[in-house]
Amino acid sequence: MKKKPLPQRVRDQVQERDGLRCVRCGMSLVIQPRHVHHRLPRSGGGEHVLSNLILLCAKCHATVHNSPRQAREDGYIVSRYADSASRVPLWYAQAHQVSVRSRVGWHVIGDDGQLAAWRKT
Repeated sequence: MKKKPLPQRVRDQVQERDGLRCVRCGMSLVIQPRHVHHRLPRSGGGEHVLSNLILLCAKCHATVHNSPRQAREDGYIVSRYADSASRVPLWYAQAHQVSVRSRVGWHVIGDDGQLAAWRKT
């Protein structure tokens, strides 16, 4: 069965939410190649939903896939046994412009695609 491509409107929503910055290193992706990464890989049943997608630069995307253990610890890869990517926190290294508050720290991405600060309970 052929995999369905990521719809452009979903790609646009991910780019807008993540401010055209790599969530792992914070690099601006305004003129750099952008990679929309599936936290729960498509091969493991991951879907094109906002809670499962993050924006990465090419270098960070390669690092995530080449270092899966660390990527799981940082929340960039979610186990296929997790009930939902929206419940797995990830480390946001992204710092926005001065006019937008910094997002550095642990966050969860809700099913609606919105970020929320995560606190260990």
